[in-house]
Amino acid sequence: MKRLLITFAQNHDWEGLKLALKRSTMGINETNTQMQTCLHFATAANEWAAAKLLIQNGAILDMQGNVSSPMHLLAASVNCSDEEVWKLYLDRVTDINTTNNLGFTVLMEAAKNSSTGLSTKRRLELILEHPVHGPRVNLMAKDYNGRTILHHVAERTGGLDSIEYLVNKGISVNETASAAHTPLMIAVDNNLPLNVQKLCELKANVDQKDSEGWTALHHAIGRGGFDECIRVLIEFKADITLKNNATQDVVQFAKLRGQVRLLPLLIGEETQQPPIVANPSNPNDPPAPAPVPVDVTMKKTPSDVLRIQACM
Repeated sequence: MKRLLITFAQNHDWEGLKLALKRSTMGINETNTQMQTCLHFATAANEWAAAKLLIQNGAILDMQGNVSSPMHLLAASVNCSDEEVWKLYLDRVTDINTTNNLGFTVLMEAAKNSSTGLSTKRRLELILEHPVHGPRVNLMAKDYNGRTILHHVAERTGGLDSIEYLVNKGISVNETASAAHTPLMIAVDNNLPLNVQKLCELKANVDQKDSEGWTALHHAIGRGGFDECIRVLIEFKADITLKNNATQDVVQFAKLRGQVRLLPLLIGEETQQPPIVANPSNPNDPPAPAPVPVDVTMKKTPSDVLRIQACM
């Protein structure tokens, strides 16, 4: 019987597993060669009825397989919409801050987008508002790349409410990861202007530099010229005179990167663009209309023309 339960789980024979559990719970936490238990398999397969039965019969949630614990697997699941399952797992887990093989905490795994299960914000709430684990969660925990939960949320679409929720819970909006990247820089790198705007509204430092001396504006230019992100940063008074470690301000940097088209935008001479409007189907999509090309010679005065041409 000891090896029978893990065999049923590995073969995804859930009815056989349930029948075997009625006879005996011996071996319920037995592992395979990958250090996975029956609960690992049930959670990964989204077999919540089997998972509940295993937990009720003594399955341990903190057992770390070669990759993750069952608690991490639930947090990463985008298909579980049953809050009772979440509450059962959270009530039985011992250490909410344990990390998987990537250095991800349960909270970080919960940052994944969900189309069929609970929203990202709701998953974060279930963890952070839990009466036992909520006060124990280390909001500033970092993965192997030095990223916090806010970095993880900032790089994904549809996370505006999650960003605001985490900042309101006390996470540092300017915390740095490896290479001194902030959540704002991560949002810029992923061309998510609405995330950039939300972080700026929450007092992210638009002029903070990474280990190469790049500001968020340098990132927006260096990653391919993300116009909408640049517009947001300029709106929030990003300093265009700051220089990176190669002593390049953003105008010089844009020219070096072959992004001359960005110069009118950077120096405030771009024609008026429509405001960023969220797409209901994907709230982080940039506005559909392409930016109108700017003729840098069509300026009001000769001095304006000379000033712009001098930058090119």
